[in-house]
Amino acid sequence: MFKWPLITILVILLSIVQTSFLHVFELLRSNLNVILILIVLTTFMIGYRRGILIAIVSGLTLDLFSPFFYGAITIALIVPIPVIYLLFKKILARKSLYSLTASVIVYTIVYHGALILLSTIPWWFDWNELAIRPEYEYLKNAGIQIVVHTILIGTLYIFMKLLSVRFRANFLMSERI
Repeated sequence: MFKWPLITILVILLSIVQTSFLHVFELLRSNLNVILILIVLTTFMIGYRRGILIAIVSGLTLDLFSPFFYGAITIALIVPIPVIYLLFKKILARKSLYSLTASVIVYTIVYHGALILLSTIPWWFDWNELAIRPEYEYLKNAGIQIVVHTILIGTLYIFMKLLSVRFRANFLMSERI
């Protein structure tokens, strides 16, 4: 059963960790997005609707700390979910390490692409004081983030697979999506 108050508190706490605690460490500052990992795992393990709801709650929380206009991160977190869902349904029909790895790579690329596109909207309307231009450093960090997310999601998948075998929790690792 999905407990919304508990999940909402968890998402808000992870958003706070993402925006405050991880920025203390130079290596994790822009190379790890725990909210993105949570959304991919939720969409992969629990379902499409739950992934969208967690993306909305976490996006609205992260938008409080964002330099972009309010709602940009929420939109950028929601847009990749249908993409990976269609990827699951059409191409990757089994829950495996390969499909999870492909989904986190696609999600990270689409998320950053949506964020870059949304950050250029002020240029379209000549609101130059609000415009945020992506720089080379941002694109480099996005590439590093893909590698870090792939390693982390693989480790989490193996850990969850071992837990599901240990506790006989077949609902987590059912074969079909």
